[in-house]
Amino acid sequence: MFTDILRVEAETVKGESLLRPVFRRDLSFPGDLDMGFGNNVIAGFSSYSGAVNRERKLKYPDIAAGECDYPEAMPPEFPEPDFWCRSRAFEAGNAVFNLVELDFGEAREMKELRLIALTADACGGLFAMAYV
Repeated sequence: MFTDILRVEAETVKGESLLRPVFRRDLSFPGDLDMGFGNNVIAGFSSYSGAVNRERKLKYPDIAAGECDYPEAMPPEFPEPDFWCRSRAFEAGNAVFNLVELDFGEAREMKELRLIALTADACGGLFAMAYV
């Protein structure tokens, strides 16, 4: 169930670099990406809904108070979709879109962007791109 599904590679202009600068990020589900379908498509089993709070932090169990597991892992809270994905997301129609960021550390001219499937049934697409 937990797997790396896509690799994003951003190649920038070589400039004065000795080697071709390629920035890479592997994206996993869950973790970096949500399911591509909204709740109305898959009967409430989507990894995203408008009610998720991606800013929420995981609370560690208080061993001294006798807690032996994460509070979010205990019924009725489990499974806890707030922690399934780190990326910001929004739902449009029947689709869920995630914001995926690559930090180059400085302003660089982009030469090429590649999306590479890492599993047999993986798919992904680029909806929009912003260069800041």
